[in-house]
Amino acid sequence: MTKDLALAVIQECERAGVTEYCLCAGSRNSELVRMALASGAKCWHFFEERSAAFFALGRVRVTGGPVAVMTTSGTAAVEVFPALVEAHYQGLPLLAVTADRPSSYRFSGAPQAINQERLYGEYPEVSADVSSAEEALDCLWGWTQEGPAHLNVCLEEPKRELAKYAAAETKHDFRLTSGKSAQIKAVGADLILLGELLPQEQAQVRLLLENWQGPVWAEAASGLRPWLGARLVRGGEGTLRHLPVHSVLRLGGVPSCRFWRDLEGKPEVKVVSVSRSRFPGLAREAKCLDWSEIALEPSETEFQDLSVIDVIDRFPQSECGYFRDLSERIPEDAALFLGNSLAIRQWNLAAVPCGAEQRCHVMRGANGIDGNLSFYYGTAAQAEEAWAVVGDLTALYDLAAPWILRQLPAARRRIVVMNNGGGMIFRRLPSLQGLEPAAQGVIENAHELRFKHWAAQWGMDYCLITAISDWPETLPAGDVVIEILPDAEQSEAFWAALAQREQETYG
Repeated sequence: MTKDLALAVIQECERAGVTEYCLCAGSRNSELVRMALASGAKCWHFFEERSAAFFALGRVRVTGGPVAVMTTSGTAAVEVFPALVEAHYQGLPLLAVTADRPSSYRFSGAPQAINQERLYGEYPEVSADVSSAEEALDCLWGWTQEGPAHLNVCLEEPKRELAKYAAAETKHDFRLTSGKSAQIKAVGADLILLGELLPQEQAQVRLLLENWQGPVWAEAASGLRPWLGARLVRGGEGTLRHLPVHSVLRLGGVPSCRFWRDLEGKPEVKVVSVSRSRFPGLAREAKCLDWSEIALEPSETEFQDLSVIDVIDRFPQSECGYFRDLSERIPEDAALFLGNSLAIRQWNLAAVPCGAEQRCHVMRGANGIDGNLSFYYGTAAQAEEAWAVVGDLTALYDLAAPWILRQLPAARRRIVVMNNGGGMIFRRLPSLQGLEPAAQGVIENAHELRFKHWAAQWGMDYCLITAISDWPETLPAGDVVIEILPDAEQSEAFWAALAQREQETYG
């Protein structure tokens, strides 16, 4: 179904006269990207959507014909808006082709599931929302090309046709009313997932888990990983895949683990969410309760965890090796920001939860990599020492963020860029295995860029780390960019060894 829909969309673009695509690849739109690359049209590729959309608008101006900018879901689609407005007022045929999660996910708060239907309001001439190849047929027929158009494509998980738990044409509003029930509900769970927690929520969770001894998977932004002790699931996805789970309690923000997303395809697993956002975070049936409504049934469920520490120690120059090293170097009293995608996931796996957890900030509302450094500077504005750990594409996406530095007080601010030369996390996604080399290269956005001159442009000191031994004894007192180049071979070897450890542990 996903392939048929993607092919139909490209055919409809061709019928509308599109001969060039500006591709901003991700997991959600990978089939659209593959079909565009195979179409024979001219394809340009970008790691971020704002530049891609304005580049596409320039191509429209030069060629006179429609050009499509293709994005993945979530805030990636929002980044096209400025160029679409410009196209509206210039009367130019810019086509935004935005991948989306199935329409049944809308208003659920699930990862990368914002409401993209008619996202650009009055500015496109035509706004089409399609979920099938039949719906894509002639969906742009009314487009006069005297202005922009928007084609929103609702796609299932790439190469994994997940079951639907609501009809695509049905509108669901998962948002809860403000009314609260006075009845306390006792909740039993085989597994607890802790997302981001505010300080007052951390106190509530401590009380809630006081007599609960079962497995807990926790984000660094929960602030409770050291406190959990032996209850903490350290083996990450490897352990979660093998837990005998029939019921899950999620506390706080939406978790970043793959296990959470896979719950979409497991309706037999009961899920209860308690979160200030009041979104269940899943498009399938899941209960939402308020903090005041819940009591947790005691549990002493034993579980076998996957040992990862010695695997990390074997590959100290791998990405995860550096994340472990960073977790020991960053002072406990420093504020910490973890960027989306690679950084938050590998920190959760590799970081050593010692002493008091750092005050950790994340930006997980819609899970985008746009604006992460600007968000970091906002969280660091009054901190004496603050660290940001981000991937290279996340840093490239927000190169203008240091503009604010001259308005901030002097402080020890450190931006760590884990530069693995592109979106290497896509290599490990099960849904993207076996892609053609051309499509893989476009999706990864491989590059050889470095950040030394970016740091100099904004008056920041710079430190290059290519081995653990490269770390200076002391860092400069002000703003510093620390660029880490992990060893690609050690990174690949680490993941292979971890998979082998999982096989040995669970069979």
